[in-house]
Amino acid sequence: MWEFRNRNVFGATAFSTYGAFWLALGSFVTLVTTSHGFAGLLKRPDLENSLAWFLIAFAIFNTYMMLWATRVSWAVLGVFVTLEITEILLAIGFLRIAHGYSLYWLRVGGWAGIVTAAFAWYASAAGVVNGMSPRPIVPVGRPLWGPLPVAARAESRFRDAERRRREDARRRPGISKAPLRARLGAHSEPRYRLDAATGVAASCGRPAHRRRHDARAHTRRTGSSTR
Repeated sequence: MWEFRNRNVFGATAFSTYGAFWLALGSFVTLVTTSHGFAGLLKRPDLENSLAWFLIAFAIFNTYMMLWATRVSWAVLGVFVTLEITEILLAIGFLRIAHGYSLYWLRVGGWAGIVTAAFAWYASAAGVVNGMSPRPIVPVGRPLWGPLPVAARAESRFRDAERRRREDARRRPGISKAPLRARLGAHSEPRYRLDAATGVAASCGRPAHRRRHDARAHTRRTGSSTR
């Protein structure tokens, strides 16, 4: 849910939807295995058919999220591609079991799920270590198409200006070597940062209500307005 606070629409939608997916699937399986009354409502083919259609519904959601993942990074796209394959194979497997066929496709879908987990672990690890570093350490790839979001482009321009300033400082010793943000002041801090895992712009800095609280506290201490 913090992805909504970070204004990361893609990450918030993916995490919240698949969180609901696991909560719903876990509740369904728990009721089937522990409640005889609930299990009695489902005949044997109905159980497999319901699981198959449940997976098909989320495969539809995953399809357009997979398309929009091309706007994020190669690592995130790999997660959604393998997840799409897994959900389709598992849905086919449950439908075949409901009609009396073997477990072959269900097992293939299980192995595809292991591959999906490997991609997800990689993307997760990259997001953690890249978020702890000033520059990416574990590669996640660039978006396949389109420019960066507006906030991310602004941050990129700031970094380009800082790089040019450092190059000028090396060529001309008289130029200040202090970081650009230090010379411009605290108000120049960017409002957004580029999320290390998804490549999507996310907000950073202190919340607005905290800034207002600090301003009022400063006014009480000094008797003057920070404005």
